[in-house]
Amino acid sequence: EKIVALSDLYSYGYEVFEDVEKFNSWMFVPNQSLGGIKPFEIVDNQFGREEIKNLLGRIEYGIYS
Repeated sequence: EKIVALSDLYSYGYEVFEDVEKFNSWMFVPNQSLGGIKPFEIVDNQFGREEIKNLLGRIEYGIYS
């Protein structure tokens, strides 16, 4: 279940960023919208993955976050 959820998250991230390297880099940079936490630090649980997906959705639609 976790592998499928992680795969979905990365697939969505690649789609939003339109570049694998940019998304991979973004995952390891502290994010202000996540309280200064690197997105990769919270992918290990469902809540973290949902927060990242929500943030990616805001990025996709150009909402400042």
